[in-house]
Amino acid sequence: MSDLSHLKVTRGSRVSLQDQILRALLQKIDDGTYGPGARLPTERQIAEAMGVSLAPVRVAMKQLELSGHVERTQGRGTFVIERPVQYELRLMSSSTDSLRRAGVPFSVEVVDQSIGTPPAAVAADLGLGPDETAFHLLRVVAVRSRPAILLESWVSQQYLGEVVDDEIFDRGESLYGVLAKNGVVQQHASGQVSIRYASEGEADLLAMPFGTPLLGLSSITYDPEGHPIDSSRGLYDPGRFSLEMDQAIGPDTEK
Repeated sequence: MSDLSHLKVTRGSRVSLQDQILRALLQKIDDGTYGPGARLPTERQIAEAMGVSLAPVRVAMKQLELSGHVERTQGRGTFVIERPVQYELRLMSSSTDSLRRAGVPFSVEVVDQSIGTPPAAVAADLGLGPDETAFHLLRVVAVRSRPAILLESWVSQQYLGEVVDDEIFDRGESLYGVLAKNGVVQQHASGQVSIRYASEGEADLLAMPFGTPLLGLSSITYDPEGHPIDSSRGLYDPGRFSLEMDQAIGPDTEK
């Protein structure tokens, strides 16, 4: 157990035990002892360190949760809530590149990188027949060491060359960066933003409860001839991102 000597209560004080515990934890959150994304000690660890019963600790932890300072995840613990990442929303820009521009530390886990038969809806997006295959890429992006984004892409094989055999995505390279290196030009994209609820598999990958609301962004990008390049979707933990959009108004744009 980490050193918890900084957590103390004063017996005989007019301030209740739960309020003393709450104030002590808030002070350590404010001074950075427990920074954004940090996991707090367990209720039992706090109770033992402060020499109190579990009851006032539970009250204090519940107050921290209700006030929006922490979030509690079953099976993982209690975490200090991070300030939302300012995330630039662009259809033809990769999520990992957006995080790099924002200066946010992240890591990527490649869950699947293979050639397979896409679902019927994706095959239709890519203009593929029922027996045609595409490159599948499924990744989990962890922000500040916690899963935050689930990225899934299906790409027409003609655009990827030999990249399937590389470990380039394990190193955090963006899909669109790889396509650009292969000489692929993205001319335009169409997309849709929606709210959806995490399926069992998605919840497992993002380490969150089944049915948690997620912000979904789906898109299809096209080459200059209008042929679809990829059909992609990103699922974002909405509590950890503040999405920003910017678009110039051109002469043909209705005001």
